[in-house]
Amino acid sequence: RRVLFRSAGVEGVEPQSETVWRQADKHHVPRVAFVNKLDRIGADYFAVVQDINEKLHGNALAMQIPVGESENFHAIIDVLTKKMATFDEASQGTKIEWVEVPAEFKDKVEELYTKILERACDFNDSMAERYLEGKAISVDEIKAAIRKGVIAQAVTPVFGGSAFKN
Repeated sequence: RRVLFRSAGVEGVEPQSETVWRQADKHHVPRVAFVNKLDRIGADYFAVVQDINEKLHGNALAMQIPVGESENFHAIIDVLTKKMATFDEASQGTKIEWVEVPAEFKDKVEELYTKILERACDFNDSMAERYLEGKAISVDEIKAAIRKGVIAQAVTPVFGGSAFKN
């Protein structure tokens, strides 16, 4: 059993989301979060991540970086792969192209990547040892460790987008 916790990027964590969250806690259901409507005026992905942590004590972990604000929202950066997904407007977002991350986002990507990697190490001791030794860790290993944390209800990966624009 899994719950995909959804919240609008404008309103943050809404009362109905809190209710769903409490039920998931009560029934020990692992969850991931999706911040929807990032194309609306006032949408703030990182504020929702913070809300999940503060209001719900959800151990939220930002897995992506939205590119563009409000009606200018046009891409998502996948922090683990360090690639940016751009969505073709003509196809209403069904055509996706993966490109390099723009220079202005490199520092934020590295900051979040380190947070994800360090959090993943909490769920895999051998990976933590290799991290401390400065050895390389694969994206698949990080994903597996995060998955373990999700199942243990110790971390909530947060993703974002605009369902309306696919």
